[in-house]
Amino acid sequence: MELQPFHLLCKDFPPFTQLTEEQLRELSNHATPRQFSKNQWIFHEDAPNEDVKIYFLVNGLARNLLHKKNGSTVSLRFYYPGDLLGLVIAFAPNNRTYSVQAMEHCVVYELNKATIMNLMKINDDFSTGIWNRIGESMKSVYDEMKDANSGDDDQLTLLRTRVDSLMWPVHTIKDSEPLSVAAKEMIDQSRSGLIVLNGQNQTVGMITQKDLLRSMIVSTSSPTIVKEWMKPVPFSLQWDAFAYEALSIMKNEDLHVLPVYDGERVVGMLTPSSFLYLNESPYLNITHQVVDADTSEELHSLGSKEQVPVQTFIQDLLDADAYAFDVTEVLTKYHDQLYRRTIQLAEKQLEADGLGKPPIPYAFIVMGSQARREQTFYTDQDNGIILSDYEHLANKKSIENYFLELSKVVNERLVKCGFPLCKGGIMANHSQWRKSLSAYKDDINRWMKEIDAEEIQAFTMLFDFRPVYGDHTLAKELRKYVSERAAKSLVMQQHLMKDALRYRLPSNPFGLIKQKDKVIHVKTAGLMQLVYAVRIQAIKYGIMEVSTIKRLEALKREKRMHPRDAENAKTALHYFLSYRLQNELKHLNEGTPLKNEIPVVTISKEDRAKWKEAIQVAHRMHQVIKISFNRNRVGT
Repeated sequence: MELQPFHLLCKDFPPFTQLTEEQLRELSNHATPRQFSKNQWIFHEDAPNEDVKIYFLVNGLARNLLHKKNGSTVSLRFYYPGDLLGLVIAFAPNNRTYSVQAMEHCVVYELNKATIMNLMKINDDFSTGIWNRIGESMKSVYDEMKDANSGDDDQLTLLRTRVDSLMWPVHTIKDSEPLSVAAKEMIDQSRSGLIVLNGQNQTVGMITQKDLLRSMIVSTSSPTIVKEWMKPVPFSLQWDAFAYEALSIMKNEDLHVLPVYDGERVVGMLTPSSFLYLNESPYLNITHQVVDADTSEELHSLGSKEQVPVQTFIQDLLDADAYAFDVTEVLTKYHDQLYRRTIQLAEKQLEADGLGKPPIPYAFIVMGSQARREQTFYTDQDNGIILSDYEHLANKKSIENYFLELSKVVNERLVKCGFPLCKGGIMANHSQWRKSLSAYKDDINRWMKEIDAEEIQAFTMLFDFRPVYGDHTLAKELRKYVSERAAKSLVMQQHLMKDALRYRLPSNPFGLIKQKDKVIHVKTAGLMQLVYAVRIQAIKYGIMEVSTIKRLEALKREKRMHPRDAENAKTALHYFLSYRLQNELKHLNEGTPLKNEIPVVTISKEDRAKWKEAIQVAHRMHQVIKISFNRNRVGT
C-alpha cells in the first residue's frame, strides 16, 4: 500500500495544525518513510544523541521502556498513530530515561530536526505546540517512572533491624526546668528532642524543638517550664523491637524523639536521623558491594557461602524467631542481586567483545526455590531466558548467537559466585530454556494435550518461575498464559498429581517419623511434598502467585482452603525451612560440605515433636492429592 505524503497525513494532528500549507510542504519535503519490525528497537536509551531521530507514527503500536537501576524493565506508555516519538530526547537530551520499541510492525515518517527548529523560529504557535508536547511527555514519563519505581526499596532492612542498633544515648531533662534550659540543651547536644524525667527520675514524657516553637507562638507573661509543654510517651518501645515498629510509632504519632526501654529503664532514644545509620549494617555493606561491583571477579567472593556477615545475619534472624520463609526471602533477594549484577557485567563484556548491546528485549528468569523465594545456601542454578518474538527479524541468527553467548557467560560466572550448574540442564545456556515468548507458549499448548515423564518435570519448573532481570512484561505475559491454560487442563493436572505421588513421605499414617531411619532428608521428608501439593492447588484454581506462602494466602482468600489448614501449612513450611537453614549454617560454621540430611539422634525431643507435626500436615496434603488422582482416574 502506497503511503500518503506526510503533509496530508499530519495536517489534522497538533502541533502540525499550526503550520501553513507552505510550511507543511516544507516539512514534508524532508520527511522520509521508514518501517520497523515487531520487537525492533526504534531507539535505545544508550544510543548516541545524534542517532535519535524524531518520528511521526503512521501505523502500528510502540511502547517506551524504562530501564530501572535494579535491572528490571517496565513499560511506561504506548505510542499510537499520530504520536511523535523521540521529541523529548531530541530537544532535551539530558532527560533521556527510556527506550522505544515497536510492539508490532510500525510505519513512521522520519522528520528532519533542523527543519522543525527552523519552523519553530518563524511560527510561534507551532513552537509553543512543540514545547507543550515536550512538557506533557516529560511529565507523563516522570509520573509513570515514579509509579514504576514505587516499592523498589528493600523494606526487609526495616523488618529485620533491631532498634538497639539504631538508638542514640539518652539525653534527659527534668520536668521542672525552664524551656530556655531545654532549648540550650538541644543546641549543645545537637538533638531534636529530650527525654523528660520527674523528681523521682522516672520517664514522664518527651519534648522536642517543635514543642519549643509551639510555646513561642502561644506567648505568656511568665516563664514556662518543660512539664507544661512536654508530650507523654505513647508506647513503651523495647530495645529488641524491630526498626519498622519504631518508624510506625514515630510516623503515626508525629514524634521526633522516642525513648527506648529495657524493661522499665530507658536505655536510649530514637530520632529521625537514627535511621540513617541503617547503612552501617555489615549485611547492608555486603549488598552494596554486590551492586557496586565493577568486575565479575569482585562478585566471586560475595557469594552467600563465602560471606560470614550474610550467614551471621541469617542466623540472627532465625535466633530472633523470624519465620523461616521470611528468612529465605531475605537470602533469596541477596542471591537475586548477585544474579542481576552478574548479568549486567556479562552484557558489558559482550559489548566490549564486539557483540553490542542486547538486540531485543528479554527477561532472565529463575525457577524452583529461588523463584518461590525459598532458597537456602545449598542450591544450584535453575534459570532461563524469555526473548521477545524475533523469528521474523532479518537478524535472527545474530540475535540467537548473542543470547547463546550471554547465557554461557552468565552461567559460568554464577558458578564462581557459588551456584553450581544444574545437573538436569535447567539453565539458560540450554536451548530448551532460551527461547521466544511464542515458543514457550507453543510448548505449553503441546504439554496441555500430551506430555511425557521428562516433560512433566520441565513444566513443573516452568510453572515456578520469576523474572530477576530485563523486561518483566514478557514474564508477566507468560505467567498469565501458563496459569490460565493449566487451570483448564485436567490432563495436565492429572499428570502433576501422578508425578507428586512418586515422592513418598517417610512416615506412617499417624505422621510419626520412622525411627529406623538414621537420617532425615530435610528436602524430601515433607518439604517437597508440601510445596508440590500447594502448587497443584494453585494450578487447579488459576492462582498466579509463585511463592508457597503467597499461594496459601491466595487459596485462603479465594476460599479454596480453610484458614486453619492454610495456617497449619504455613507453620509446617516454617519448620521445614528452619531446620534446613539451621543444618546448612551448622555445616558452614564447621567448614564441612553442605548436606540435606540430619541424623535422627541429633534431633531434640522438642524438635522431634515439631517434625512430626509438620510431617502430619504434609501427609494430609499428600493424601488429598492421592484421593483426587484416584477419583479422576476412575472417572476417565
